[in-house]
Amino acid sequence: MGAPLDVIVYILILGEPKSGWPDTVVVDSGDHKMYEEQSLWLKNAVAYNVDHCLRYNHTLAVINMKGPDFSDKQKRNCETNPRNEQDPNARVNCYRASHRENCTWRKMSWLLEKLLENVAQYLLFVDCDAIIKTRPNHDTVSSMIDVMNSRNDTHMMLANEDWQCLEKKQPLDKCALTTNTGVMLVRNTDWTKQFLTEIVKRQSLRQCPTNEQSCFRNMYNQDYKGAKNHIYISSGLQWNRHGLRPKNDWIDKDEAEIVHFMGAAKPGLQHIAVPSLGLCDYDLCVNVSQCALQASLLRGGLGKVGVVWADDLERPEGQRLHNFKELGSIVSVLKEIKNAEMALLVPEDKIAKHPLTAGEIEKLREHGITKIHYAEWMIPPNASPHLPTSQCHLMYLKLHLLNLAYSTVLFLGKSMKIAEHAVDQVVHLLQCSASGKYLATMNMPHHKLTEATVDKRVHHSPSISGEVLVVKPNDRVMKAAVLLAASLPPTMLRLPHNTSSSDCAASLLHAMFYTSALEDPHLRSENKSILELAGVPQKPRGFQLDHCVWNGRVDLEEPCGTIYNTHHAVIAHHHSKELVTSTWDMYVLVAFVCVSFLQSVCNIG
Repeated sequence: MGAPLDVIVYILILGEPKSGWPDTVVVDSGDHKMYEEQSLWLKNAVAYNVDHCLRYNHTLAVINMKGPDFSDKQKRNCETNPRNEQDPNARVNCYRASHRENCTWRKMSWLLEKLLENVAQYLLFVDCDAIIKTRPNHDTVSSMIDVMNSRNDTHMMLANEDWQCLEKKQPLDKCALTTNTGVMLVRNTDWTKQFLTEIVKRQSLRQCPTNEQSCFRNMYNQDYKGAKNHIYISSGLQWNRHGLRPKNDWIDKDEAEIVHFMGAAKPGLQHIAVPSLGLCDYDLCVNVSQCALQASLLRGGLGKVGVVWADDLERPEGQRLHNFKELGSIVSVLKEIKNAEMALLVPEDKIAKHPLTAGEIEKLREHGITKIHYAEWMIPPNASPHLPTSQCHLMYLKLHLLNLAYSTVLFLGKSMKIAEHAVDQVVHLLQCSASGKYLATMNMPHHKLTEATVDKRVHHSPSISGEVLVVKPNDRVMKAAVLLAASLPPTMLRLPHNTSSSDCAASLLHAMFYTSALEDPHLRSENKSILELAGVPQKPRGFQLDHCVWNGRVDLEEPCGTIYNTHHAVIAHHHSKELVTSTWDMYVLVAFVCVSFLQSVCNIG
């Protein structure tokens, strides 16, 4: 990476009017709710942009200030509005519209002030509801400056809302000019200062018809001081893409560099995760520490936490639960977590092939497993015939994690170990999940990854590993999982041709958290979505953890290779060669011994 550019990225957050709202405007409970929701999307957006600027060594300034006061004319218009008598909300709506107009104009005068202060050679202004997309080894801010500099004598760069033409299926080259000032890159030159000075002047003289965007377009179309030669109007599909229109596909689109959740799209920012590069689909993993910080700011401390293992009890006593001591070593690491309970999830005695014995329960307690959770089924009731069930008991058993009485649950496969001194990182993981995120790692390939294969974004099917799951229990989400298991068509199952036990629940969870299956009204005969039938108000969203950190391998075939040598696995597989892990493994071992015996006796091969 070369020398850092002389650029400052600015995010301007404008609050209530400097002198407050007029006495005639009552801020009701709906407004308070609006401000609470704003804190959610705003924290996500700011954290996202902070992450990008820190990653590529750019200066980011987040300015939080009061909004401008209302002018006498605005007050007069709102107070004498003829609709006030018919509509009790007319006065409030008028002031809100005026406040929004004042804030949009304030960013133009504020940007001019910063240019006049000569704070940097380049200034990138980003609305507080826009995010600079993070991609592997790609500096979006520098790329935008390179694009502007590649055009001769260009002093400003904005984007056109040509995504509207895509939405209407119109040719992009026929799009009308609808520039959006939510993302503006400006070079600190005399020409830029003159142009912005004129915009501010026209607003003060009320020479602009409506907002700052229409004023900007008028000056551009008038070719004020050669504006058409000095301003580059780029494609909004790349440099100011709508977050939800024409559809929420900005993660999939490589060309999308800056994504803007403008207007009514702001709630979409509540459901994005601050990115962290690693082995995840689209290379966007959850940044666990940032996620935990946001969750702790919004929700405070953790409640009761469950760290859970599972056994389907398909094998008899003496052939299962061999790793009591291994579990005990993990418990000794995790016992520092406040309000954490170590538990085992098993089927009820009446459905278990070999019920848990009193001796096993006592051994579990000796090693710190103090709670046994009994599940009433191992295959979801009324499961779809398309859902694989062979060798799937243990995997579907994990669905009961959604129904346990904890604030959040960390599920670990029995071969997983937690690194010493990693308690704080595990707490961050639990805090992140407690905010409502359903966390898992992707299934890893069996080959070692290199820079080339990571850059190609290799995808795997199904994409979720069942060895590390972090969920926030919710009985309605559990009901939705059962309904989905009964309704899922084969087209929504991400299964390889040879289904293994690790694919069963993984494919169901993938459909649940990573597709629109729960929102599809056609999956059920009731013509209602599963979310409606289960009473789930909002679709639960799945987010991926970096496999190399949260589901690593310690064998010689470490797929993470050397490219992630700066990452230390917090949770990792520790396979024991002496441990018979399943009935199938036992059959293979017996067959191998028999063949070896025959070869030695009969001198075969």
